[in-house]
Amino acid sequence: GEPTPLAGGTNLFVDMRNRFAGPARLVRLDRVAELKGIDIGERQVRIGALTTIGDLLRCQEMATIAPSLVQSARVFAGQTVRNTATVGGNVCYGSPAADMTPPLLSLDASVRLVSARGERCLPLADFLLDYRQTARRPDELLSALEWPRLPSASANLFLKLGLRKGDAITVVGVAVAIAAEHGRCSLARIA
Repeated sequence: GEPTPLAGGTNLFVDMRNRFAGPARLVRLDRVAELKGIDIGERQVRIGALTTIGDLLRCQEMATIAPSLVQSARVFAGQTVRNTATVGGNVCYGSPAADMTPPLLSLDASVRLVSARGERCLPLADFLLDYRQTARRPDELLSALEWPRLPSASANLFLKLGLRKGDAITVVGVAVAIAAEHGRCSLARIA
């Protein structure tokens, strides 16, 4: 079979240790510079799939551009995991407890997938199919996540319910994005 791409590995290694998954081959991606980084443009935001949760927290502008994503990153596991776990890996794992997913859905994010055949872009809502199932084909890599910037008159937040305080796994994570133009609601998304 196709080798399994390895980003941060924070979910995959736990599964392998617990014998839930054991891919025959792994391909490390951590040295592929093109899959890293944050690009905040005037109209669009792009995050490379290998951008870590810690990278999100170190990007000061992200707190204004995507507050829900930063709020989610702050409650994402412990500091060591935040420095290893990647945004793309968190999304590709397809877990309903993934902390990055609700904020990205509320921001109307899309995923960019690349393969030897070319590139395609899918709304994140269409990428996530079922429990730990995504629309990523075996020969594709998630290269980036992108979304249009929210209007200036907007609010975006994330709330997490866990079984205990600290780095507990998420029971329910909710993100909301709302915007107004000319005194009327122009956008309302809840994930």
